[in-house]
Amino acid sequence: MHQDLVGLFGCSDCKAAGRDPRPMFFICIPDYEGLNRARNLDWKPTFEKRET
Repeated sequence: MHQDLVGLFGCSDCKAAGRDPRPMFFICIPDYEGLNRARNLDWKPTFEKRET
């Protein structure tokens, strides 16, 4: 996936001038809020007292 994306991004002026490509990195940031929302849809509070 990384190699597929690297070929799509770059400066067209630099490519036209024949410059070497610069290193490029991609980071995947998960949608934690969306994951937690889906996970907690069926959660109900129990209102039970915890023993300490």
